[in-house]
Amino acid sequence: MIQGCGSNVGKSLLVAGLIRAAKKRGLRVAPFKPQNMSNNAAITVDGGEAGRAQSFQAYAAGIDFHSDMNPVLLKPESMIGSQVILNGKKYKSLKAREYYSHKDKFIGIVIKSFRNLVNNYDLVIAEGAGSLAEVNLRKADIANMGFASVLSIPVIVAADIERGGVIAQLIGTKEVLDQNDINLIEGFIINKFRGDKSLFDDGVAFIEKKTNWRSCFRRGNRLPTRCRFFRCTRAPIGRMTRRRERFLIPTLSKCGRIFVRSSSRFWRLVFSDISGFENDRNA
Repeated sequence: MIQGCGSNVGKSLLVAGLIRAAKKRGLRVAPFKPQNMSNNAAITVDGGEAGRAQSFQAYAAGIDFHSDMNPVLLKPESMIGSQVILNGKKYKSLKAREYYSHKDKFIGIVIKSFRNLVNNYDLVIAEGAGSLAEVNLRKADIANMGFASVLSIPVIVAADIERGGVIAQLIGTKEVLDQNDINLIEGFIINKFRGDKSLFDDGVAFIEKKTNWRSCFRRGNRLPTRCRFFRCTRAPIGRMTRRRERFLIPTLSKCGRIFVRSSSRFWRLVFSDISGFENDRNA
């Protein structure tokens, strides 16, 4: 499961990229997000609606988009309330405090949907929502550790270096987590990194020492070169093309480092367990 230090750290695109890479290896893979908050919904194959990000991830997997992939969708109606969509269908509109009182019902729906996917696919890659460090919401959480802890799902934490303070993001996240939640974390990703990564080696070492989490940052250059699913371009490091594209574009530098560009932003797709992808570099 990919969880984040905050919103907009790149969780959805990381999951989409990993899903497509797994598909290229011949695995039947599906996306999953327990709870999503968005007014941007997509129609599912079973006639419901769910988050558009999961629709894109299902497209990357080459499978039909099903409501099990996002069983709880919150569509904001005001600053303090949302319309709740369960399994693709409208449930009711709830204020925030009312919503949290429904945890037992919602977590049961989430777990059932997740198990449906596990029973039908070789691999399910889950995505968290917002930040896993929102300890004020932990007791009622079904989106991050509240879900992962029920099924003992391993977690990778993604942090965004582009907005600054990435060392504090990761170390601070560990400091506020319960030990049972910390035990589920397998490592961390530094996302949206640009330039010479050796300049950040000391930063990575510092984070590893303070958190005891392993970095998924060091071997991104050994990921697959390109994927025919995307429209691909090549550009050397440091050359930020201004042409805006409609789709996600993996870009390979001359040094073999992989970036992914969405609109005008580049970010690095990195994780540690990539040995199986080495034969797929020209896939």
